[in-house]
Amino acid sequence: MGIGATAGGYRLTLRPAVADDAPLVGVGAIMPEVIAAADKLTELGINAVVICLISPDLLFRSAQGRGSDIASTLFPAASPAHW
Repeated sequence: MGIGATAGGYRLTLRPAVADDAPLVGVGAIMPEVIAAADKLTELGINAVVICLISPDLLFRSAQGRGSDIASTLFPAASPAHW
C-alpha cells in the first residue's frame, strides 16, 4: 500500500499506468465487487486498474491542488484514467 494509504488511496494493480484500459474505483465494503469486476474484465482482455480510496476527501483536495499529490499518483497523465 505504501504512502498512498495515508494520502487518500492506492492502486492495487502493479503494472504501469500506461498499460491501463479502464479505471475501477472503490471505497470500503464495495472493494470485493470492484476486484471481481476487474477480474472479469481481465478475462475479456481489458486491463482494468483497481484503485482503492481510503479517503475520497483527501483525493478531492489533491485534485484541487490542496494537499498531497495523490491524484496524479492514482490517475497519472500517462493513464487513460487521467482526469
